[in-house]
Amino acid sequence: TGLTLRSLLGASGFTSLSVAHTVNSYRSDAWDYDLEGQMIERNRSRESHTAARLDLTLRLFRGGWLKAGAAARRLDAALDIHLPLGTENSFSREVERINEVAIDQQIRDWHYGGHLQLSQDLGTLLTLTGGARYDRFPLNQKTALSPRAGLSLHLLRNLDLSASWGRYAQNPPLVFLQAHPANAALLPMRAEHYVAGATFYPGKDAKLSVELFRRDYRDYPVSTQFPFMTMADAGEQYDVFGLLLPLASQGSGRSRGVEVFFQKKLTGRVFGQLSYAYSRTEQRALDGVWRPGGFDLPHVLAVLGGMKLTRAIELSAKFSGTSGRPTTPLDPETYLQNRAIYDASRANAERGAVYHRLDLRADHRTSFRWGTLITYFEIDNVYNRKNVRYSYWNPKKQELETVPQVGFMFIGGLNVEF
Repeated sequence: TGLTLRSLLGASGFTSLSVAHTVNSYRSDAWDYDLEGQMIERNRSRESHTAARLDLTLRLFRGGWLKAGAAARRLDAALDIHLPLGTENSFSREVERINEVAIDQQIRDWHYGGHLQLSQDLGTLLTLTGGARYDRFPLNQKTALSPRAGLSLHLLRNLDLSASWGRYAQNPPLVFLQAHPANAALLPMRAEHYVAGATFYPGKDAKLSVELFRRDYRDYPVSTQFPFMTMADAGEQYDVFGLLLPLASQGSGRSRGVEVFFQKKLTGRVFGQLSYAYSRTEQRALDGVWRPGGFDLPHVLAVLGGMKLTRAIELSAKFSGTSGRPTTPLDPETYLQNRAIYDASRANAERGAVYHRLDLRADHRTSFRWGTLITYFEIDNVYNRKNVRYSYWNPKKQELETVPQVGFMFIGGLNVEF
């Protein structure tokens, strides 16, 4: 739940005050009947976050703007996570289970932060921007100062050039910090971004932009047991139990790419947009080997188009597609032991199937004095593409199976605009 209050400061600017409260509860138990029905996993945790943020935007002088803000977030957590027998070692032929976990802690913590940014127009051609963000992470007693800068050049009437640089910091997830005593010393994860681009306006209703980017990452948590494993890929995991490991802040990463975006606004009856990105993302763990990251998708394409048939009826379609995600092949020993054993020497060396889908949608708008009622009908994944969500070893069938993402689905609903 959340609430935002905005207040005008005359013609000079405005303030925005936001408060929010979220609660996440987990209640799961798992037993393994191949181990005489013993409990292997338990999670009865609860986390609540209460956050407040105040932002100020203020005109200082001719062509100058100040943006400033402060934020505080309180964490109340009751962690109850147990792996009494540890987990199977999915990267070893040894059958011995590893990494018993017993976390039973009450945590109360505050995270403080603030930012300041100044921008100034220099004539009609150039705008300079500079600022910084400060974060304090009391849980692991770390701080981070993240400077940023940018410029925009209005080169021609319909052509803008821009460039920016910035540093960013984020603390590792709470459960990683508590998984092992050594993890309490983990550092905030750092990123440094470089972006340069050009935007061309061929008409009043059209925009074409090209952007080059480079991102460098450091201080990412990596496993001290498995030298090839980095937690930078942890976001692709749906179960963190296998990631409760001893960690060190010695991982790094890099991403390079280009993105092209074209948009045609709805000024007549037709609208649309197209975006395509080519990029490569690599991660490096303790062994010092650069490997494709878990989210390395070299090709990403999205095409959206639509037509307004009447003042009330609008039809649209969206096609999206990406390269397959990196995968780690199974060790042949998997079939002998009937459990998933991954070939650590070929981590992220293969790719899964290409992802693509087509969605169709129809909107009907009815206007009233008080607002607008929008009725919509949508068909997702029209041709029922079996895109893969993740794969797992099925011990009953003794084979690798895939869990698909959402297939063909019909959706309808109402939206209200005031």
